[in-house]
Order: sequence, then structure tokens, then C-alpha cells
Amino acid sequence: MKLWIFILSLLLINCHDKTSYMNVIYYKDGKSTKIDLKKLDLKSLHSDLKKLVEGITEDLRIVTDEERLNEIRSEDEIIEILFNEKQSVMNPANGEIVFDKILIPISGDFSTTEDVSDGVVFIGLHQYDAAPYLLPGGRQIILSVRKKIIGY
Repeated sequence: MKLWIFILSLLLINCHDKTSYMNVIYYKDGKSTKIDLKKLDLKSLHSDLKKLVEGITEDLRIVTDEERLNEIRSEDEIIEILFNEKQSVMNPANGEIVFDKILIPISGDFSTTEDVSDGVVFIGLHQYDAAPYLLPGGRQIILSVRKKIIGY
């Protein structure tokens, strides 16, 4: 009997979902879709997200609150990444950045366009910081993240 309990325990440990450390939600046209992480190249996505946070240079002089973020979620195309544990990235301009969420505008007032190579992202620990962050030249990273998550 003890042997069966031991074998069952080993099987349950090996069945642990390795994608459970984060959730990705895609917003478009007022609808939210939770992305199935099992279909993604998580190593490559994680690398892009690290580059994204490393590339932040400054916070923008725009104050946003939760009400504005909810408006952005309902009206614009957004990718939101929620980590189950805090993440830490060394940023050359700002030192260590600790966060557990990233919100990436794909369309709308805060999005990058073909004419602008810079990007804007929101990050935070438990709640988003009051100001979004500038990501100079970040359009390519944002487009790469978008392609990895939604396929285009």
C-alpha cells in the first residue's frame, strides 16, 4: 500500500503544469480571452518580456488609474501578463525592477504605430504603477510578443 502511495505521489509531481506560473489575457473589441500557454514557446516569450522590461527608460508624465486601465481593456487591443510570483529584472536605466504584471497596449492611445518605433507598457507589483513606461525602439519587441501570443 505504501508503495502505491509513493508511485501515485511521483506521478502527481510529474503532472504539475509547468505553465501555471503566469496567465496571459488578450483583450480585443471588449472581449477577453485567456491564452492557452501550452501552445506557446514560453522560453522565447519570456526572453522577449525580459528585453521589454530591460528596455524601459523612463516613466511617462501621464497618470493613469484603475478606471482608465479598465477603459483601455474594454476599448483597445491589449495583452496582459499576470505572474503568480513577483519577477525581477535588472534595468540599465532604473536598476532592479520588481513586478508581477505587464500590460502591453497593441491599439489605442498608448500603442505603437508604424510611424513610431517607441512603445509604451504598464508594469506593476500587485497593482499597476500610476504612470506607463516608455520603451524606446520597443515596437519590434511588442510586435514579437504579440506574434508569439496571438499568432500575428
